[in-house]
Amino acid sequence: MKLSAYPQLFIFAIVLLLISTSHTTQAEQTTQLLSFEQTIDLQQINATNSQLTITNQQAKFGQHSLKWQFSAGGELTLNQHIGFKTFNPNAKKQARHTFMTWLYNETPIKDKLTFQFAENQQVAASFDVNLDFQGWRAVAVPFETDMQGQPHEAMNQLIVKAPAALSHNITTTIYFDLMALSIPVDPRWPTPDFQVPHVNKAIMARANAHWGALLTYDEWQQQYEQLPHAAPTSVELSAIAQITARIDQDILNSFNSSLNKNGKVKERAKHKTRKALRSQQQNLVSGKYAENTLNRGEERYFTDNGQLKPIQMGRQLEVYQKAPVNKQQWQSLNKETVKFRQVARHLLQLARAYRLTKPAHMKAKVKKQFTSLVAHMYQQGYVRGSAVGIMHHQGYSMREWSKALFLGREMLNPELLKDSQQAIAWLTGLGRIFRPEQENNGFNVDVMNTFLPGMVMSIVMQTEQDLQVAYLRALSQWMSYSMLAIKGLSGGIQPDGSFYHHAQHYVAYGNGGLNGLTPVVYYLSHTPFALSDDAYQRLRHGVMMTRLFSNGLKAPISLAGRHPEKYEEITLAPFKYLTLMGDKKVASAYLRLANIDTNKLKDRAISITPEATPNGAWVMNYSGLAIQRRNDWLATARGFSRYLVGNESYADANHFGRYMNYGHVEILPSATQDGAYQEAGWNWNRWPGTTTVHLPLDLLAANIYQVDQYSGVEEMLLSTQSYAGANQLDQQNAMFAMKLEGHAKYNDDLTANKSVFFFDNRMVALGSNISNSNSQYPTETTLFQQSISENQPSFIGTKAITGNNTKKRTQLNADSFYLDTLNNAYFIPKDQTVLFARQHQQSLENERKQPTEGDFASLVLSHGKAPQNASYQYAVLIGSTPTEAQNFHQQLDSKTPPYQVLQQDKYAHIVHDKATDITGYALFSSNQQLADSLIAANDTPIMVMAQVKTSAASPAKQGEQASVLKLAVTDPDLNLYQGVDANQVGADGKQKEVSIYSTKWRHNQPQAKTIQLTLNGLWQGQGQHYQVLSHDNNQTVLAVTSIAGTPVQIQLTQI
Repeated sequence: MKLSAYPQLFIFAIVLLLISTSHTTQAEQTTQLLSFEQTIDLQQINATNSQLTITNQQAKFGQHSLKWQFSAGGELTLNQHIGFKTFNPNAKKQARHTFMTWLYNETPIKDKLTFQFAENQQVAASFDVNLDFQGWRAVAVPFETDMQGQPHEAMNQLIVKAPAALSHNITTTIYFDLMALSIPVDPRWPTPDFQVPHVNKAIMARANAHWGALLTYDEWQQQYEQLPHAAPTSVELSAIAQITARIDQDILNSFNSSLNKNGKVKERAKHKTRKALRSQQQNLVSGKYAENTLNRGEERYFTDNGQLKPIQMGRQLEVYQKAPVNKQQWQSLNKETVKFRQVARHLLQLARAYRLTKPAHMKAKVKKQFTSLVAHMYQQGYVRGSAVGIMHHQGYSMREWSKALFLGREMLNPELLKDSQQAIAWLTGLGRIFRPEQENNGFNVDVMNTFLPGMVMSIVMQTEQDLQVAYLRALSQWMSYSMLAIKGLSGGIQPDGSFYHHAQHYVAYGNGGLNGLTPVVYYLSHTPFALSDDAYQRLRHGVMMTRLFSNGLKAPISLAGRHPEKYEEITLAPFKYLTLMGDKKVASAYLRLANIDTNKLKDRAISITPEATPNGAWVMNYSGLAIQRRNDWLATARGFSRYLVGNESYADANHFGRYMNYGHVEILPSATQDGAYQEAGWNWNRWPGTTTVHLPLDLLAANIYQVDQYSGVEEMLLSTQSYAGANQLDQQNAMFAMKLEGHAKYNDDLTANKSVFFFDNRMVALGSNISNSNSQYPTETTLFQQSISENQPSFIGTKAITGNNTKKRTQLNADSFYLDTLNNAYFIPKDQTVLFARQHQQSLENERKQPTEGDFASLVLSHGKAPQNASYQYAVLIGSTPTEAQNFHQQLDSKTPPYQVLQQDKYAHIVHDKATDITGYALFSSNQQLADSLIAANDTPIMVMAQVKTSAASPAKQGEQASVLKLAVTDPDLNLYQGVDANQVGADGKQKEVSIYSTKWRHNQPQAKTIQLTLNGLWQGQGQHYQVLSHDNNQTVLAVTSIAGTPVQIQLTQI
């Protein structure tokens, strides 16, 4: 072994105390990171047929790395305890111990290095690394799943072996840095690539395949390139020029936009004068902007001696942080390393400067820094074929990068341009567009959001026109198919407009998906590569639905997912891009939402006016959501089921969100006023409309762990009940109902049948069968909880209550009413226990459980401890005054009250509204007898809304008016599977927690069901999804076919 005389090896290796908690039996220890900076005991390393040197020629961490020069049969042995720990299946996390290292290769060779892990020369585990690369690469190889052999905890040697015979006769040089002998890594994260194709063979079955299956996507792409392709037409070639120009202009316009990512006007933009904007433009043209950008680049990305700094992606660094490594070592690594996304943003600024700067000498300087950074990124490993160990959520780091390389393509020489095109294609997984259609379950929102723009840019950057056109054809076909291919709870836009990600309707992710998708749809529009008509209509429907489930831009807090810090706002960018395509209806909605001055449009001869605020009722049963809109207010009700998760909680998010969808009812009073939700001080037990057991926060907090190796560290609880959803009649009035069930994970045996009926501005809420065995904490139904100011009044009857020191518990012996601070009146029949409060509340925030406080008003119905078959009833007059509330209260005591509850038990909730003459039915079970004159029986749990009107003379009865019956029938069961999911049943027969991502039925298509509904009276009629089966004993048997919770609108005429 030959060693340099002075620099030798230093290993940062600090072992922390083993941490053992009641939640896990797997000991965790501090990870040993090897960085090669100074002298260590030379006895720890042996080498044969090779030379070892510590050098500053290359480095990934610190200033030095270990340089290994070897010939055929060369061998390096590091004598040190590996630190491997066998996976404990009972641990709270699924992380597996993994070997990680960075390698720099000076010259590509078609050979392999073999990494062996041994105990005293007895090899226990091994794997190979391909050496056909130049530059830095990283590998992350789990011991137990991706190495040959049987690793064990006594391993005390790392042996790196060169091939016995090299494919060339010269000495080969490899540099090692940032080596972790054994580090716990989430099993989803190690990523197969050209260097370690054997890693993570299960990647295509994992929920993160869209991030990590780059090797498979590349293989599909290479297979496609070998196929014959039709010659491009002149129309297609001219379309490429049009697409290119649109992308360029859109990127450049994004710098000048005064809108933020959600389409709202940025605060700073409001104050920019025309003079300031002219000055900004002058700086761009003159080169001053370029000079400032260059200076920032020198300061941030170059060392004092002019060397470019190492680059890492955030998730790669996160591995070391989570492991964890020694705090001081982690801080040093984090400080010295430049984040990929930071460099990408800087490159985008340089590309802009190059495009807009006039002075040639300044453009030359920009080009020099731009090309230096691009070449450096490729040396750092961000090229085709390299996953640098871990590629997970990399799309969020790459959006600016793809734009930068595209906008700055004129600065790249042919070799760098080719490398750039291939790197974008690889890292965005372009080859996914060649997935066999039968395997395509939908359109992943992460792909829309983070990869799709880069995918189309990589295609346009192709230098071969035949491939440009072939790829654009394939991309268009894939996008169109994916938009409509959504299966079950897969990603994309559901038929009802729900925007699916994480197996649920998710506004935040939907925003990102639309922000990435709609620009690409615009780029391709009105060309041979445009989206198909059916796919465009699905997209358009999804975009337009966002304006219905939100008020102004704010969406209900029940749609906040794991981020209940504040109201999520919908994005306006999709409306803008569809407007640019010439869609006038979308443009009209855009003008209303963006509050654009239509007088300016008149100056441009544009004859589009803002739409009126939408009024009506809508159903989104892939979200378990009912929507009612009148005037300027929005009301929603939401639940969950055995298909739809009730919450999403992460280790750092939404710790107290278990009850969020336990029948959550929200009222957003106007486009400019929200529902008075505020996280600070919020009582997480009291979401409006929900029925819950009121727990101390330490008991309510989620106990989060990684359920299996295919899921993340999260909690997403399901019910065993299929009855949860909404119905609407004539798109004018809606209802919601659910069979609520707590989860056995928390020994929560709470049950309740809940319903909400919307009739114009009136809402009736019923509960029955409320039961549980918790004798320690009370069960409650919350009517409202609102943040308040001291002078903002609530009302008990007509008496105004202000301040924050009122707390009343009342057993009602007479019907009563209350008004919240948003002018909604709540009417509560007697014989119920009411808790009214205006008080200062202390709570914990949802992410880090830090103390918070705030002033709130609340109105709650108490059902006591361990209730059995309890019930509740209340009505709401939305947008009321004390006087109007008083009048409505008096009407409730009249002989003809505004509404009547006809049945309220475990079988059915039936309510009739006088003004609309609509009767709503929440039929929780099959029934042979109901307390109603219209519906006699139903064979399936369903929801029905019915309205009888008179019409023209009946043909059967000349001279007499006939009654016309309008029905809306919904089976809320999505019917993705039948019977019991055995995987959710524990050994004790109770429901157990599973990952929604691992359920076998998640990608199943909803199955249609035919319902038999028996009506009193003789009725006739037939339409889509319904028909009359028989008439007998003055009754009509109706067959209704329901699928995916879609309301069936029915019209029958009395015989």
